[in-house]
Order: sequence, then C-alpha cells, then structure tokens
Amino acid sequence: MAGPAYRRLEVKERRRQLLERGAELFTRYSYDELSMRKIAREAGISKALLYHYFPSKQAFFQATLAQAAEELRARTEPDAKPARHSSEPRVSLIDAAGSIAAARHRDQIADDLIEMAQGRTGGAGLFMVRGQNAIGWRGLGGNGRPVVGAAIENLVVPLGGSSVLQVAYDTQRAFHGPSPAAGRPVERQLWLALGVAEPPSDMLVVPILVGRRVVNLLYAHGPGGRSIAEPHTRELIDLCQAAGAAYVRLIQASRIDKPAG
Repeated sequence: MAGPAYRRLEVKERRRQLLERGAELFTRYSYDELSMRKIAREAGISKALLYHYFPSKQAFFQATLAQAAEELRARTEPDAKPARHSSEPRVSLIDAAGSIAAARHRDQIADDLIEMAQGRTGGAGLFMVRGQNAIGWRGLGGNGRPVVGAAIENLVVPLGGSSVLQVAYDTQRAFHGPSPAAGRPVERQLWLALGVAEPPSDMLVVPILVGRRVVNLLYAHGPGGRSIAEPHTRELIDLCQAAGAAYVRLIQASRIDKPAG
C-alpha cells in the first residue's frame, strides 16, 4: 500500500511544481510567446511529460490561474474571520478624493486608488508608466484584498501591442470594454498576477495624466466576470482625475521646497 500512496504524492507534488513554474513563465512572457515545447524546456521536463499532466496550453494556463487564486486566498484571508463582502465599498469618493488632495507622497495616492477599488471591482491593478512599459505598482486580488510585493511589482507589460492598457494609453481616455487582442495575452499576464480565476469579458482602464503625459494606468474589472457598475466606473474615473491634480501639486511643492543655487 505504501507504493501507490507515495506515487500519488509524487504526482501531486510534480503538478504543483509545474504550476508554480507556469505562473512565473506566464508572468514573464505573453500567452502567445509560450508553447508547450517552450514551457517543458523551461521546466526541465519533456514535452510528453508535460502533456501527461495538462492536455493543452489553455488547460495549463487555466490551472495556473486557479492555483494562483487559491494561494492568494490562503495568504490573505484570516483563519477565523471571513473577508469583507466584495460588494461593500470601503471608502466614499468624497473621502478618497480628500485623502488624495492631502497626500504628501505618491504612495499615499496609490493606496487611496486601490482602496477606492475595493468593493467596487472584482480586481484592480495600478501601473506606473516608464518609457514604453507599464510596471506593476499596486494590486487588488479577486478576493478583495490588496496584492503587494513581487506578485504585482514583477509585472512589466510592454506598451506598443494590443491590449486594454494600450488603448487607454494611446487615447489618453478611459476605456471600458473587451480586449481588442485575440487571446488577450497582456490581460492574461495581469489576471495571473492578481490571482483572478474567472477572466472578465469587460475591463476598465483609466489613464492618470500629468499635463499631456500618462504617468499611471488604473486597470479594473467587475466581480464575477461582470462589468463594473456605471456609478462605480464614474467614481474611479473621477478619482483618477483627482490623482493627476495631486501629482501636479506634489511636483510644484517639490520645486518650491528645493533650495536655491
């Protein structure tokens, strides 16, 4: 009896290791850049063995999403108390805008934006725009709790392809709708970082501007794969405009405080 039990444990552990490796790969590469052959090579196994565990790349990707979502819940949910219900906004627009107006550092602005997304969305990501890249800064997981550290900060999305982020960046206007890209490779990277188990059809991306330059992109989608409610969409857009004004104020204040000479 010990033999079969050991074998089942070995198979389960191997599958877990492959999913962990897959999460790293889907964060580093777009969905279309990866093939089962490349995944197997990166994981140090044969393609035949990879197919033994997962019948297709789509099945492998969906499994990595499910495991990432489960691990995120395990890390952030308390043992005894249930998470606050996702349909309950944590802060009003007036309070969030007031906090941003009084912010003395950009991190405070970022935290206020993510707090505003809690209860209004099913997941969110705030990006800093650096050159031709959108770099993860803050995140809100599908369980309604913030995603911080490497999970979001290691996410680097090149601008110049086809995605909801790109549309908002190019037009400098809020975009609310489905991805323009077949296969949604950029969005899949973001969902993996946020631990989203149920990919949404419609997404919201709001650019935050300083003058005519996009400095941040706020991504969000509705709970349960649904669209974000229109009142909540409007509130997020309004708060992003307030964030842009706050950045301008901080820049001006830093120039005034800088010693002459």
